[in-house]
Amino acid sequence: EEEGRVFVSVAAFCDPELSATLRSMLTQARRPELLFVGLVWQSFEDEDPLSREELADLSALWGVKDGDAKVYENPVLTEIFEGGKLPLPASPKYSCAELAGGHIRLLKIRAQDARGPCWARYLAQHMWAGEDFYMQVDSHMRFVPQWDDEMRAQLAWCGRQSEKPVLSTYGRNYPLGSPPDWDPPETYKTPGLICAGFFDSNGVLNIQSRPLKDKLENPRRNPFWSGHFSFSSSKVLKEVPYDPQCLMLLFGEEPLMAARLFTHGWDVYTPSEGLLFHLWDRDYRRTFFEMKQIYDELLPRTLRRGFL
Repeated sequence: EEEGRVFVSVAAFCDPELSATLRSMLTQARRPELLFVGLVWQSFEDEDPLSREELADLSALWGVKDGDAKVYENPVLTEIFEGGKLPLPASPKYSCAELAGGHIRLLKIRAQDARGPCWARYLAQHMWAGEDFYMQVDSHMRFVPQWDDEMRAQLAWCGRQSEKPVLSTYGRNYPLGSPPDWDPPETYKTPGLICAGFFDSNGVLNIQSRPLKDKLENPRRNPFWSGHFSFSSSKVLKEVPYDPQCLMLLFGEEPLMAARLFTHGWDVYTPSEGLLFHLWDRDYRRTFFEMKQIYDELLPRTLRRGFL
């Protein structure tokens, strides 16, 4: 398997777990120097995503001496926010910076200008700078030791079965407050298998995960895809990028993307074991659901575009 650079897409909405997530990603990786993060940070009080101490800690893990913010110019993001071609708030405010010696490319926007996870992930994808692999995760995750080697190895195995494979599944839950190097119980180290759940009141399929009793011998092909963990060649960014018109969409993001991947020739595989973990509790943080007026206005448009 290749040891190329990995572009990591992270969309964070007022999430205090962000720093621990990034620290877990780095401390548990064998080659952290190959990891580059595209971070979309959305907050109400214009707060920074990382304190100076947290940024210094992450910079040290990357082997960077000067991790302070530097100018980050991204003409595509400038065109998105200033070109008037996409639906945006009347006067969006945003800023860009490079942190940790360029290992973090940061886009900051106001939470009141946020338009849901699909929109944020669309923006994050435009911070890709030619890295070989693409990984998408949430801002509340924990990783197993040497996860980067294992993901590359499993993707390479899938590549011998399929021309365009994607590793993706739901992570098992980790408790709030778990340290970055959290060691889960043995029963948590088996994979979860995504399956169909139910159709909600909007007629959108909601998917669920079922934990497997044992690890798989090899990754297993699965029709369903997870928004909080996806690992593939970065070619997927050119072939199946996020749709910027899917505003305020959460439930529906994953079956829609699974269908788009399938129709573009990409095959989704469940990893043979648990490689990362996800915090399913939302009570500890604010979410975009509290912007009820704009949510109620924009979500129906998205549903008509993608599902009706």
